[in-house]
Amino acid sequence: MTDSKGCTTISKPINVISGCFAPGTKLINDVREVKICKGTSVDIASVKADKYKWSNGSTDQSILIDKSQTLTLASTDYCNTTLTDTITIKMVEFDWTLKGDSIKKGSTATLKSNLPMTQWFEYPDLINPVFTGPLYKTSPLDSTIKYYARASEVIDFKTKKVGAYTFPATDLYGANTLAGGLVFNVERSCIIKSVLSNSDTKGNRRIIIADKDGNILFSKDVLIEVGSFRIQLDAALKPGIQYKMYTDEAFNIKELGYKSPRLVRTFNNTQYPYIIDNVLTINASTFGAIYYYYFYDWEVHYDHVVCQSDIREVKAFVERPTDTGDITAQLTNIEIYPSPAFDKISINYPEQLSVKSFSIVDIQGKEKYFQNSKVTEVDISHWNTGIYFVTIISEGRNYTSKFIKQ
Repeated sequence: MTDSKGCTTISKPINVISGCFAPGTKLINDVREVKICKGTSVDIASVKADKYKWSNGSTDQSILIDKSQTLTLASTDYCNTTLTDTITIKMVEFDWTLKGDSIKKGSTATLKSNLPMTQWFEYPDLINPVFTGPLYKTSPLDSTIKYYARASEVIDFKTKKVGAYTFPATDLYGANTLAGGLVFNVERSCIIKSVLSNSDTKGNRRIIIADKDGNILFSKDVLIEVGSFRIQLDAALKPGIQYKMYTDEAFNIKELGYKSPRLVRTFNNTQYPYIIDNVLTINASTFGAIYYYYFYDWEVHYDHVVCQSDIREVKAFVERPTDTGDITAQLTNIEIYPSPAFDKISINYPEQLSVKSFSIVDIQGKEKYFQNSKVTEVDISHWNTGIYFVTIISEGRNYTSKFIKQ
């Protein structure tokens, strides 16, 4: 730069930044959908521009979103070029159903959820789940028990692989009279998403994960195909030591005819420990470090962002044995039909029977119908599918029956 007297001044170097969008610029990011949990929010921001116009009316560079919606952004740069971009924010909603069970005294109940990541609790404090998975089989019960369930969905996580990842070329199977497993530690809460198996026999296996005391933490029945086959587990685990992953021997005998699950294992060419630092370590097999049993190439997810559902109650209903001394011949002649029923049930009584009350409860013990009189027909067309229990009281004597709504 030269002034009027002919003096020249050289300025320091300066950076000139273009205010124009570069070719291929994305205004928001490469993610087209973002999930958020109920009660949380997410900050959505544009790249730097001169002007911003969001479809919700905002003109700020970034906006805070706390509900499901699709947003469109139009941003104009300093060269007067306008680009548009779209992103969808989806709040996680849980569309889930639970089913209790009705059993005889001393039997085990099977509680069911339609979502794979369901935790089951014996107490409402929800501190220690007794099981994680869609099917929870209780211990033998002598009385009706209320359980608690909560479903989860992972919306973000890190992932790594661990374990032996190649199958041996020879000496593939052990004796059919033996079944092994793997022993591992969990240092950080994680999900074993899947494992790889190999077999010469198609059939069902039951995969089990138990703690060091033998308590079953996870169980899943899987149809395994011949050859290399990836088993989807979705087993959510908390930190603990000496966990074991194995197959159910009694189930193998039932399905295959012998204890062995007929899955490929490695002998003598192992490289324990197999480690994801500060997350999970596979230490050995149940028969020592010279064997590697069945479950290869673990896919492990950790550092999760998890959405959780509301807490729901579900009952394992233990039927009371009939006291024949309390039921008259007339009560035993009551007919409730059809079962299964779709739209209605009908009730036939002996002619002279007087009824003081008629009630129906669902599997969770919630009353669905009550009358202080004799009832001959009940509309059940709007009821949920499941098992229902009918109690009829006549002169201090009880009649109890059940029917299935489909």
